[in-house]
Amino acid sequence: MPPLLRLRGVESCYGRFVALKNVSLVVPHGSVVALLGPNGVGKTTLLRTVSGMMKPTAGEIWFDGVRIDGSPDHAIARAGLAHIPEGRGIFPGLSVAENLQMAAMAGDGPAQLERAYGLFPVLGQRRAQQAGTLSGGEQQMLSLARAIVTKPRLLMVDELSLGLAPRIVAQLFATLQDIRSEGTSILLVEQYVRYALRLADFVVIMQKGRIAFIGESGELQHDGRLVEAYLGGTQAATVDQNGSNAAATSDARPTRKRPGPRAASRRSSRA
Repeated sequence: MPPLLRLRGVESCYGRFVALKNVSLVVPHGSVVALLGPNGVGKTTLLRTVSGMMKPTAGEIWFDGVRIDGSPDHAIARAGLAHIPEGRGIFPGLSVAENLQMAAMAGDGPAQLERAYGLFPVLGQRRAQQAGTLSGGEQQMLSLARAIVTKPRLLMVDELSLGLAPRIVAQLFATLQDIRSEGTSILLVEQYVRYALRLADFVVIMQKGRIAFIGESGELQHDGRLVEAYLGGTQAATVDQNGSNAAATSDARPTRKRPGPRAASRRSSRA
């Protein structure tokens, strides 16, 4: 079976700056692919390009056998691709219920609404509350719930954990696990490496707008040296040799740093 999503030689630019350079990857049906890498390497640009928010300057993007590069974002969304952007993908001036009802117009209506409230009971308790007055964690739950009610075939999530407490992050990742168990494919950009590796089947690591590594998540879970080589020592500290959290950390969010010279040297030797 062809993959659900396929990128072939994709490039995207901001003016004269080339943000994506010859990017090729696939997301198989029913799988989770984690897209990792330091800040500024093109992860968000890749999601924006796939969803139609940006137009690629070269290459091809195929979704379930149909070429979608160049298609408007609303047509891509109707095809079954949901994109949760970095930050809060909600309408803060509307109520929780209104946010979900707007999204449900593209899905199965009442059935999907009840499913969203079942996954996030706190949203059911706050149906009439203005979305902008929710806590950060609740707003992210609402953002995820808005995507769920569209019943997507591919869910793209950009930094779900951004600015959230570890307890909320764990809850959101448990929900993602429930979503994938129902057959939804997921393309995930995430800085919580440990959570990403536990959820993902495959890992793609980006460096300077290019793909530096593609492999199964187990390769990184069981070899912390690979994480250090590609992502740098700070993020490597969140994964020990057995794929569990290092004793020196808890669920603390990794500090966003670019790899140091030592890590960069290792990365170059493996590229």
